[in-house]
Amino acid sequence: MPRERLPNSPLSQVACEVRFTGHFSVIEGLARFQASVEQEFPSLYVPRVQSGDAPALRVSSLAAADDSERINVAIHLFAFVSRKYSVFAEYRTRFFELFGKFQQIYSPQRFTRFGLRYTNVLPWNTEQATATQIHPWLTLGFHVPKVMEQRISEVAGILTLCHDQGSLRVSLERRKPEVKAARERLADMLVLDLDFFAGDIQLESLGSTMDEAHRAIEDAFFGVLSSDGLKAMEGSE
Repeated sequence: MPRERLPNSPLSQVACEVRFTGHFSVIEGLARFQASVEQEFPSLYVPRVQSGDAPALRVSSLAAADDSERINVAIHLFAFVSRKYSVFAEYRTRFFELFGKFQQIYSPQRFTRFGLRYTNVLPWNTEQATATQIHPWLTLGFHVPKVMEQRISEVAGILTLCHDQGSLRVSLERRKPEVKAARERLADMLVLDLDFFAGDIQLESLGSTMDEAHRAIEDAFFGVLSSDGLKAMEGSE
């Protein structure tokens, strides 16, 4: 049974992307697709094409006025990105609503790649980060010799776990935010990415694959939370 979203969840963004064999029907129908979603996604971002790029494979974006949602499209790709995620059931419904409109211009029957990605942003504190426990809210760390059980200032790593229906890529990286003003100092952060992906998916299996991906991501997220992390995100600390 899906868990409720935590009040202080560090979730920053959710994206679901499907890729398929490219088809010119997408290019021919993009104007009609844009018109069908333009009221909710009024902003259009067209990528710059550099020398050596294949223009048809470049991704264009339709964005909400506040950029809380985006649709990415290309001759071989459809993706829905949300920064106002509430619960999975609502996101899933929204994805299929928008994908249904895309299917009116082209309906792929098979996908070469499926991906569901949850990006979490946690506050970073070097004083609390150690090799054996990278973040106090997480149980993630390294099994290291006693002499290496020290505080750490940087971390970047990727672990890909095998599942029956696909793979789960777990990425952990300390990042410095972009400085928006010369005198503005923004806090460093730890980015925890959980990205489930699979290949060779039939259209009729898209919904069940998405459900399986969400279960794997949700189990992984709650599985790496420490007791302190759960309390902080529940707002009980």
